[in-house]
Amino acid sequence: MKTRLKKLFFILLAISLPCFVLFCVFELAVRLFLPDIIKYPQGLFVEAQSPQYYKFAPGFKGRIKQSDYDIRVEINEDGFRDYASARFSVDGDADGLKNDSANTSTSPLLQPQPRQKKIIGLGDSFAFGDGVELEESFYALLEAQLNHQDPHQNPQQKVRIIKTGCHGYNTEQELEVLKKLLLAGEKADIAMLAFYINDLSDIGQVRKVEGGHLVASKQKGYLSGTKAFVLRHSRLCRLAYNHVVRNMVLLSWLQKSGLLAAHDRSYNHSNKFLVDAPEKVTQQWQEQKRLLERMQKLCKESGVQLQLFYIPIQYQVDEDLWGAMKKSLSLLEDDYDLNLPNRLLGQYCSELEIDYLDLTPVIRNNSGASYYFPHDPHFNVAGHAVSANCLVPFVKPYMNP
Repeated sequence: MKTRLKKLFFILLAISLPCFVLFCVFELAVRLFLPDIIKYPQGLFVEAQSPQYYKFAPGFKGRIKQSDYDIRVEINEDGFRDYASARFSVDGDADGLKNDSANTSTSPLLQPQPRQKKIIGLGDSFAFGDGVELEESFYALLEAQLNHQDPHQNPQQKVRIIKTGCHGYNTEQELEVLKKLLLAGEKADIAMLAFYINDLSDIGQVRKVEGGHLVASKQKGYLSGTKAFVLRHSRLCRLAYNHVVRNMVLLSWLQKSGLLAAHDRSYNHSNKFLVDAPEKVTQQWQEQKRLLERMQKLCKESGVQLQLFYIPIQYQVDEDLWGAMKKSLSLLEDDYDLNLPNRLLGQYCSELEIDYLDLTPVIRNNSGASYYFPHDPHFNVAGHAVSANCLVPFVKPYMNP
């Protein structure tokens, strides 16, 4: 018995040692010859109180790097990826926003402006502008178009959009941001919420800041236990994760094969489109409606018009991608309705008297695949531009002096 165990040990050693050496060689090669992939730079996030949990660190400057893009990130004193603002700042105790009466800057960008219309732009990484520069994001483009300005410039404005988009935020966290702004005295005309389908999955999920990085509080699935640690320390693994795991078709196959747990964060979200929705998805929609009710109540009490627009996931507008996903997962066409989330949100908004805009038809009719990055699921520059063009007539009725 001992001889067999000894033999097995040497066999495993003979297999694992070359694999480890090969991994080290590739890791070294990636570090020497390929640019690093940095999704969440260390120091980008700081802790915040529940239910916000985390937020951007005021004054942070750095870069986010993926295979599809390399963008600069600058966080203003309010804790937003936005242009400079004089009225509010984020305090050091993570309690939210406070008046900054000590700011005496004479810059025209920082002075209160008469008759200025204000929009609070809410959302997750799409609203943040993941993959594009700040001036190329849809909230910045919308702001520029409403002011008839070049988005690369920022002179005095008649319309100001406070751009609060943050990675991984769900509707509950966005509601908390809105509440803090309004309670701090921000006078807004419109609160605009960008909704993406993973907002449903994110409800109830808690992320935290650990060692300057954003990580999930509770890890699930085969790849999740050490995933955060490995992706944080290995460039090779970050490269593989970005190029392979973020491919929707391959990811669907991994889920089907059991190599990746179906509940792991995946950008797939196909269960949200099932005609016969699972109980968990039904509960998520119910919670989403409750959050929208709370947000609308807050807006009405504050004299703010609430607007919501729906951002489609890529396979909603890309028939080839949806066909590949159906084939890889053996999905039955009759079991799915790709317009189901759009209709549910439209129904909720109608009942709650929330203005609603669905971007899906415009993007689908304009060859939607060209509006997304090849590997990353977010809008590219063209996607943000077409979104901003759709949002202009959406908000224009409220922009009269």
